[in-house]
Amino acid sequence: MTSQVVLVNSSGIAIASDSAVTTSDRVLNGVEKIFPLPEPHKLAIVLSNNAGIMGVPWESIIAKWSQGLGGPYDSVHDYWVSLSAWLASNLTETNSFTGAQEYSILKAIRQTEYVLYKDHLLPFLTRHLSDQLEPYEIETLAEGNPSRYLITKIEALLPFDKFDELTATIESESEKAWETFGEEVFKHNETVVTSYLEWRLSNSDMSLEADYLPRWPYATDLIPHLLENVVLCLANLDPDVESILCFAGYGRNDLLPSLYRVSTFSVFGDLVQSGNVLNCAPSANANYLFLGQKDALENLMNGYDETIVAAFRETERRMSEIRNFVSHESTKIRLHIADKTDNSETYEKIGSRNLERPLRTLISSTPLKNLGSFAGSLVSIQAAFATITEANPSVGGSIDIATINLSSGFTWMKHKK
Repeated sequence: MTSQVVLVNSSGIAIASDSAVTTSDRVLNGVEKIFPLPEPHKLAIVLSNNAGIMGVPWESIIAKWSQGLGGPYDSVHDYWVSLSAWLASNLTETNSFTGAQEYSILKAIRQTEYVLYKDHLLPFLTRHLSDQLEPYEIETLAEGNPSRYLITKIEALLPFDKFDELTATIESESEKAWETFGEEVFKHNETVVTSYLEWRLSNSDMSLEADYLPRWPYATDLIPHLLENVVLCLANLDPDVESILCFAGYGRNDLLPSLYRVSTFSVFGDLVQSGNVLNCAPSANANYLFLGQKDALENLMNGYDETIVAAFRETERRMSEIRNFVSHESTKIRLHIADKTDNSETYEKIGSRNLERPLRTLISSTPLKNLGSFAGSLVSIQAAFATITEANPSVGGSIDIATINLSSGFTWMKHKK
């Protein structure tokens, strides 16, 4: 995990980031998360969440991409357009598949096959064959491990045309889901998956039905329905591989700083999966972003701790249970309990302590160098909270601080490699 703070006013941008990264069960410190672009660009990329995309570290990607940059782009958003185009043309090839691409496609195949088996095929077979199969055979199906003999027996008991009910349900659900993505994404992902399966067959002689569908009756005939859902699965954004990039700085024509935040996920073919976009155009208004782990900072800004609110709610629940045990004839007792259960005034007081407006006022009036120190202090607060609440704190290490303004561009205030 990580914790980062980006503060913006009319003078420029202050950035602070911890340097901890979590790998399996270990936390390592001293990791770079702020990547300034070389002159004449007045911009930095702040990285949080996943440190790479499709198995390639972002540090390497940004270094290689920035080597080909010419003069400054017109806007901060244009830097993401350029990087996205670079990713699409450099991270994938048409005649082979990287290990990360292969892993993503295989993961989608396994997930899809598992869901279709558990949610569709198993209920279908149980409904139609529960009185024709032995109890242990039903149990074997439920465990997801049917033998070749059992599959052959099922095919003898249920001709393929009986599966129309099953395929119709699967197709109906996938059609509804595809309305969210559109035909263009479907066609693109279909080409990627088909190309991969052809490539895999030519390199390993492994077909989809031999490798992934030994549990299915009529596997060859049902594969098109599986593939359609694999294509759909790839279109869904996978939070396990999400990287968050925040572009902070100035475009060529900007007098004021701006931010562009985008989440990236995977690259399939020449299509970069991205989403969760925040575009803060150049403005004199104060602004801030908390990235990565930010629970302590949000509690501070909102003026309350969710733990306190949860305690109030648990008390209300228990008092309501107690009131239910009191006879309806004991009106005074029930009213007294109800009065003690009502915390509406407390909630109102908690809600009125929002510190966002004072924070923006502070940001707007603070000189840029002091703003950098304040950003570092906020990251320190989150790091201290992680130290108290986590057995193996995922926020920590040295705190890097930098500023960006129009006259001098990117400047390190504190940086420990």
